[in-house]
Amino acid sequence: MDTSKARSNSIITTSVNDAMTEIKFNVKDTGSVTVRLAKLTDMVRTQATLHGIKQKICDAAAMSRDPVTFKPASAVDKLAAMREIAERLENGGQWNGSGGGGAGDTVMLVNCLRELYPQTDDNVIVAKVTALTAMQRKAYLLDSKIAPIAARLSAERVKGVDTAGLFSELDSIA
Repeated sequence: MDTSKARSNSIITTSVNDAMTEIKFNVKDTGSVTVRLAKLTDMVRTQATLHGIKQKICDAAAMSRDPVTFKPASAVDKLAAMREIAERLENGGQWNGSGGGGAGDTVMLVNCLRELYPQTDDNVIVAKVTALTAMQRKAYLLDSKIAPIAARLSAERVKGVDTAGLFSELDSIA
């Protein structure tokens, strides 16, 4: 099971075996090294787990732009994305998401609620939104109070995309 997206000029690639018990680091034209989880101490496995979780949550905050408005991501947006990942992991969700919403829904709902309740502090809105389940966030986005705002923000995001051309391409293969 390949866990990296190697570029054509990559020198190092990694892969994890199907049993998820070892990781292999391949160095182009040189050799490889394999780390087997069973050979690691409990402390090292714990440290590796914490490092991975820290990196995963920090990566969520690495967004340079709000995925909805394309404006520079604010600290509030970054915190919302981080809380989304932490909540998903703590509630038994998948490492790479489940397709049932995600940081995009969280940020979209935060932006909608900012418009709907402009007098409310951003941190309060983020705290409320990130305390919701993915299904609750999705339901809010479909609610008649929020759906028009979400639709407008989404339309602003894709303004200029030639959907007629896209449909034409699909029609030609259907």
